[in-house]
Amino acid sequence: MKKYEFDSELYYKKLEELYPTTTRLLGNTIDYNCFTEENLNKIMDVTKEIIDNPIIKEVEIEDTKENINIFNERTNETINEIFHDDDLVFFGHGGRAKEIIDIEFKCRFSNLSSHFVPLDCTNESLELFKKWPHRDAKQIAVLALNKYEYNPIYKELETNSNYDENKYSISSDYFVGYYDSEKNEFIKNPNFKKRHDFDPECTIYQDESLQMSMTSIDGPEIISDFYNKLQLISRIMVFSSNKSMLDDIGYKKVCQKILYELKNLKELQNKITPEYLQELIDEYNKSKNSDNEYDDNISDDWIDDWGDDWGEEISSSPKKCRNLVWEEQSK
Repeated sequence: MKKYEFDSELYYKKLEELYPTTTRLLGNTIDYNCFTEENLNKIMDVTKEIIDNPIIKEVEIEDTKENINIFNERTNETINEIFHDDDLVFFGHGGRAKEIIDIEFKCRFSNLSSHFVPLDCTNESLELFKKWPHRDAKQIAVLALNKYEYNPIYKELETNSNYDENKYSISSDYFVGYYDSEKNEFIKNPNFKKRHDFDPECTIYQDESLQMSMTSIDGPEIISDFYNKLQLISRIMVFSSNKSMLDDIGYKKVCQKILYELKNLKELQNKITPEYLQELIDEYNKSKNSDNEYDDNISDDWIDDWGDDWGEEISSSPKKCRNLVWEEQSK
């Protein structure tokens, strides 16, 4: 089959060229002069070039599925029908399965490993249905993700505090059904969707590492948001290419998400006017000059007070003393 990928390396090189960051001890910074309409246009041009020229590879899919025969005849038939679908990968969640199918799945953490167990189409794997590892749950909801698409699946919910149990949700149409161990029956979800359209309300992908790998930038919120969106496009290209088997349809839907983020970047750029940038630069220079003035005003009398602790050599060298004090405080 044909697998579609993005030339993420081309995008990343352009991002580093136009928006280079500097790593400092207390955080990452970026030159505000980078945030021009000209630079954004260059990023948009290279992104559209990448989208119009996908990397297409021929790949083979290895079949590791077994015939399931550990349940009653009717349940075996249903589970084999579902789990032998080569387009899907499966994950199980124990508890409240009927509620999840009827409404939606709500959770505290936006990563699959916190709430789901991967399931294979083997008797050994699906034996878990009979004695679920989490609280011996009697109902097991089965999440089924299409390996040929790559979508954000989590929607952020309104919460009152960080302690809320339900901070995210996944639509019930991602769940193929649930197993009821007391009835020894697998109940299909009539609203399950094998393919999903891009939904702007869903903002978080199943890959926790996609969010964690983002570089945090010091500065005003609008600058941080802008750079995060630039990074997000890069991560989407990388992760959709490496962690999925995008086909032609899946590729086009990922492109929709990327173009949506470009539109958001354009809206942010309209707020980052030359006048606003100059204000940021002036404030930064003023803060920098203030820091330098503070450093220059450190008196030699203060430094001499350290002489007894750090020795003759250090007290006679103010610069060396300051460096050693900083190193000691940083341990």
